[in-house]
Amino acid sequence: PFNKISSRAFEVLCCELANVLFEGALLFGRSGQGQEGIDITAKENKAKTTEGVTASKLDVFIQCKRYEKFLIGDLKAAVNL
Repeated sequence: PFNKISSRAFEVLCCELANVLFEGALLFGRSGQGQEGIDITAKENKAKTTEGVTASKLDVFIQCKRYEKFLIGDLKAAVNL
């Protein structure tokens, strides 16, 4: 069904999903603008704490990819499992 929606609608859907996992997910840039592969920006939900010192939340960058077919082998290759 994802091939039935526009590329922008797919990016909006991915952004909504990213908001479940990360903080403040936003679409990055505009159509036709050079984005270096970044479609969504966000922040980690939790700041890292090491030895009592809390670091700022890390930036998260997401690239949306819409494939017609994506099998388990493709997933493993994509995340280097």
